[in-house]
Amino acid sequence: QLAQQQRRFYRDKSGTLKLVPYFVLPVMEKERYPHPLDLPPLSSKTCWRLLRVSPENLRAYQTFPSGRRVTSQERETRDSFFEYRA
Repeated sequence: QLAQQQRRFYRDKSGTLKLVPYFVLPVMEKERYPHPLDLPPLSSKTCWRLLRVSPENLRAYQTFPSGRRVTSQERETRDSFFEYRA
């Protein structure tokens, strides 16, 4: 029944028949809700700063030991120090 109404709407040359809402395609969100602010383009300094601190450009710090061996005595000293630290 909906399909027949849609067919009638398409064949109607007078424009008196109403559109069948079931067959209406969704409008792009940008068209429906335009952005209220027309922001000026970013300055080159700001662009550079944003690119510099973006996650892709952050340095990956070394998370594994650098190879320096720690003596058991030094380890004991460290453990006792960090044990009582708040």
